[in-house]
Amino acid sequence: MHYSLLPCNMDNSLLRSFEINKVFAKLFKEKISSTTTIKDYNINYTLTDLYNNGEYLELYLITRDINHLLPNIINKDYLLELTIREKAETSNQPYFKSNKGQYVVIRQPKTSSDEFNFIKNKYNEAENAVYTSNSDSMGNIMDLNSFALVYLLQEFTKNGDSCSNNYFISYDGDNGKFITMPIMNYDWALGGYYNPSAKNISNEYNIDTNNDTSNPTGWFARYKRINNGDDTQTLNLQAQLCQNDKFWSGNVNTLWNDVKTELENVFGYTTEHNTENIAQDFKNNIKSLELNERRYVFLKSHLITHWGSVKTGDTIYQAYDYVRHFANARIKWMDDRLKQQ
Repeated sequence: MHYSLLPCNMDNSLLRSFEINKVFAKLFKEKISSTTTIKDYNINYTLTDLYNNGEYLELYLITRDINHLLPNIINKDYLLELTIREKAETSNQPYFKSNKGQYVVIRQPKTSSDEFNFIKNKYNEAENAVYTSNSDSMGNIMDLNSFALVYLLQEFTKNGDSCSNNYFISYDGDNGKFITMPIMNYDWALGGYYNPSAKNISNEYNIDTNNDTSNPTGWFARYKRINNGDDTQTLNLQAQLCQNDKFWSGNVNTLWNDVKTELENVFGYTTEHNTENIAQDFKNNIKSLELNERRYVFLKSHLITHWGSVKTGDTIYQAYDYVRHFANARIKWMDDRLKQQ
């Protein structure tokens, strides 16, 4: 079995990725897995301290390697990553540019030319259904509830990648549908990052949009462009899905209540005594968090602010409070807007 160690070092609270991936794993298992032959990714998330010859290095999130999650490679499951041009070109793996301009890396399996063309054509088929707003075709080739779940978590976190990078989908060879995979890395989400020069939100939409990812208000993932808007004005696949009324009302709005309940369980103030709440995780990992704060001076001096990382506090305690405040404000904003639509 293959595992990945995910560093949390851009996240001063060190808990963002852990909390959001817990939510995904639980909701995927409860709401999505029964609709696909990829029953369960068997994903577990654990925070672990890493030492080297007795020297403390860092707190890591340990989880299954995304490249080894597919259970059925023989029956032609495929793992794809939607990403930006620079990453695709340096991935050392086969990739293609879709008809709409999305760069797609084929992570698994190794493909012959026929297999490469097969999955490329399948992706373009799904993309065409989305961009022509053909609801029936979308439902035939995509597990729409899984896309709605990942969208809601991307929107809630205002994750800067949001389908433009590090966005994994699999093609289930048994039922002929694409399904979303977990988005592992949220260290710059939930108000932890802002680049004021970013062009990633479409200018065509002026209803409650907000490109400031450090602000808990405003739609973000709903209007995100391909390749972060660097070379196209076209909405990315996830954002274009959200323009489909049937997907928005029938999948996104329907699933939101379950997502909201779980987010409140994890981030809420009134639920902080629940074992799944971030307050308990903070308490259980406080010694590790304090070790990280002492070891890495940038947690206090914020030497990476020129990369776009937001100052979220001068101590680990302030950074933790910042995440909770942002999360609860974001839940309220999204709930108010979704009730209006």
